[in-house]
Amino acid sequence: MRNKDESRTTFILIIILIAAFTLRIIHLGSFSLSNDELSALSRLRFDSFHDLVINGFYIDGHPGGIQVFLFYWTKLFGNSPFSVRLPFVLMGVGAVFF
Repeated sequence: MRNKDESRTTFILIIILIAAFTLRIIHLGSFSLSNDELSALSRLRFDSFHDLVINGFYIDGHPGGIQVFLFYWTKLFGNSPFSVRLPFVLMGVGAVFF
């Protein structure tokens, strides 16, 4: 009986995760970036990590973790709306799991 309940729970969890992913990914790259996203991207235009720290998030007052992440993410994957939003979609689906 316990195995059947675990299988049902796993199935329901998978359905919920698929729904969460689908709802988040549908229009991921089709809308322009929000003002908050544009503000974060505008603070990434530095040549070095040191400049990012000194002139990027110390000046702004926001926590630097996301700026550091976006700094390297955009260097690897570009700054299109899809590539900027994708890690947040994936973490949002992970949050639904937890």
